[in-house]
Amino acid sequence: VLMIPFLFIGIVFGTFYYISNYVIDKEIIFIDDCVYDKERYIEFSLDLNSEYYLLSRNKSSDNYIVYASGERERIYPASLTKLMTMYVVLNHSDDLNEMLKVSYKDLDGLIEANASVLGLGVGDTISIKNALYGLILPSGADCANLLRRHVESQGYNFITLMNDYAKELGMYDTHF
Repeated sequence: VLMIPFLFIGIVFGTFYYISNYVIDKEIIFIDDCVYDKERYIEFSLDLNSEYYLLSRNKSSDNYIVYASGERERIYPASLTKLMTMYVVLNHSDDLNEMLKVSYKDLDGLIEANASVLGLGVGDTISIKNALYGLILPSGADCANLLRRHVESQGYNFITLMNDYAKELGMYDTHF
């Protein structure tokens, strides 16, 4: 079950890596080792909640984009922020069973922002592992704040880590 978020992160980061720099008006476009070939571009309907997506296919050594929409638009990263939060936390946590205590700062402003939350209360304790589930499954901003504070308590600047990891992963057009 813990591998599902890793697979999701890999797909998202891999997608952003492939779409980092290319021109779309040519017949065949090379995106590092991925090919966007209008001859093999498959039109089909996807029932998605976003107009921005990219689906690529790896057939043997032949990588190409199957379907894409708005892949070069600059948008607020939303769920990508939570995925990167999880990535940073997993890279800076030795014990996923470590218990974290929720403070007022973790919850401040979330109601006013109408943010999606797990429903943590001040004084509650939750393991890093369960906070990661709360971050990803209900998209809990309360868990995101708690996990950010945990990493920052180790002396790191969380936003700097997110941006550094994004560049490391080839997400050159992404800035948190």
